[in-house]
Amino acid sequence: MEDIEDLLLQIEEELDNGKKSFFGSGVTVDAEVIVNILNKIRDVYPLTPQRAVSAKKTAPPPPLRPMVPEFNQAEETQKASNIVLMAQQRADQILSEHNIVHQAQREADIIRQQAAEHKTKVLNEVRAEVNELLGDAQRKLNDALNAINGALTNNNAPYVSTKI
Repeated sequence: MEDIEDLLLQIEEELDNGKKSFFGSGVTVDAEVIVNILNKIRDVYPLTPQRAVSAKKTAPPPPLRPMVPEFNQAEETQKASNIVLMAQQRADQILSEHNIVHQAQREADIIRQQAAEHKTKVLNEVRAEVNELLGDAQRKLNDALNAINGALTNNNAPYVSTKI
């Protein structure tokens, strides 16, 4: 007969060696192994004196029903479908956001190009106006310089008196 402590250690080992459940936070274990160990514990240690007496008189109790939740394939399939659908919707959303960002970048590039063209046009117009103003100023200065030169020439000419 096995010691209860050994049987409890076997249960712990089974739980430790269980695989992580895909859904939820539990682990998947072999229910049959756990039930067999629990039945061995019952055989070794009767829960109450009354049960010990009745165990001698009656047949052994039926094996424990596994404490594993029932697997409902339709429900699990629906859950999986919902997960896939949510993932697809999120992927579509990300793709849509990516397309919006890409479109915004293209529009921003067009606006930058138009702004650069406008800047060039405005600078050319400003240069043309400045050249026109400088040309007018140069003509007026030349006219003034010619007038000054003419006045100097007349001023330096010998004085000839003409009396009548």
